[in-house]
Amino acid sequence: MNVDAYFTIGKTHEVCEDYALCSCAGDNNFAVLSDGCSGSPRTDFGARFLVLATERWLKLKNKTAGEIRDLPNNALRIAHSMVKVASLPSECLDATLAYIFTDELYANVLLAGDGVVAARRRSGGVEVYCVDYISGAPAYLNYQSDSGRRALYLNQDEGFETLAYLPGKDVKVSHGKGLKPHYFIFDLERYDLVAVMSDGAMSFQRVVMNSLGTSKHFENIPTIEVVEELMAVKSSAGKFVARRCKRFLKQCAKKGWHHNDDLSMAALYIE
Repeated sequence: MNVDAYFTIGKTHEVCEDYALCSCAGDNNFAVLSDGCSGSPRTDFGARFLVLATERWLKLKNKTAGEIRDLPNNALRIAHSMVKVASLPSECLDATLAYIFTDELYANVLLAGDGVVAARRRSGGVEVYCVDYISGAPAYLNYQSDSGRRALYLNQDEGFETLAYLPGKDVKVSHGKGLKPHYFIFDLERYDLVAVMSDGAMSFQRVVMNSLGTSKHFENIPTIEVVEELMAVKSSAGKFVARRCKRFLKQCAKKGWHHNDDLSMAALYIE
């Protein structure tokens, strides 16, 4: 088993607000990423604090069911203590959090906010789940720490949409509302690659010229097309996520593709 993570700045950003890391130590394997909100202050720092706080909890040995269930809230509490020491506004923790960790049988995935979860079947094909918030304002964990902001968000919440792409089936669309994170579980015997990605994977575009070649416009690239390329990992050796992402982005540059938002990916490869 191996884990890896990668993040890079988007075309429209001056500072990268994504962060990701991973750890592979015996039977305690995990990968984490966070995507800071561009509309909140200093979320480049906040995303890092949230990831580092989550890492601290995921490194606990023999995690109880209660510790696993409360991990997001405990990570948020630790992150707030880091923010206080750094004298930064609490809003810097307005960020999506996504992580994968394994137990003996499963890869357990949490997505608190928007982004992509993908799992490659050993039998062939990739399952892709895209979570997008209709208003453009994801349900960040940080809203749980401020009753006023929590109430305001819930009052204005337009809900989220999940697109599920399953091999050989039509796209399944589901909707929901609220602040609860999204959970996924994948059987280690059925899947060999499980990944989380920030919503930067949903921000790819290409340049399209008109028939006369006198003007151009940008066209969105289907997320499933991007994710399937990123999941086309051939080997678990070394920095397999960084290697695949860099290769894909080089191919994108040649084709005139770009991603507007920051992009991060964290994955676990099961031999």
